[in-house]
Amino acid sequence: HDIVIRGNYIHDILFSENSGDPHIDGIQSNSFSGSHALNVLVEKNHIYLWQEAKSGVISSCSMMLGGADNWTIRNNIFESWGGMNTSNTGTNSNMKFYNNTFRSNIDWVNR
Repeated sequence: HDIVIRGNYIHDILFSENSGDPHIDGIQSNSFSGSHALNVLVEKNHIYLWQEAKSGVISSCSMMLGGADNWTIRNNIFESWGGMNTSNTGTNSNMKFYNNTFRSNIDWVNR
């Protein structure tokens, strides 16, 4: 893997501490510029972003992935209000998920 995100505790990023209408995600990838995040390993992280979403678009997710290619996501704990968002910012391909724990608000609907 070319990029390794390992052993982090990402937590308590609050809307009240960020101006405007932030989109809070523990890890984010997108292909707005036409480039893609390639060959990434995400392992042994704990992401805790449990603040309630401000609206249907302004949310807090463990990960927002768009334009991700050849990612391995393993042995993580993801706890967030918005869960995992595979977004509309590019096609994801060759994604591998192993032994992760996910917890989110299943009543939340992205409007």
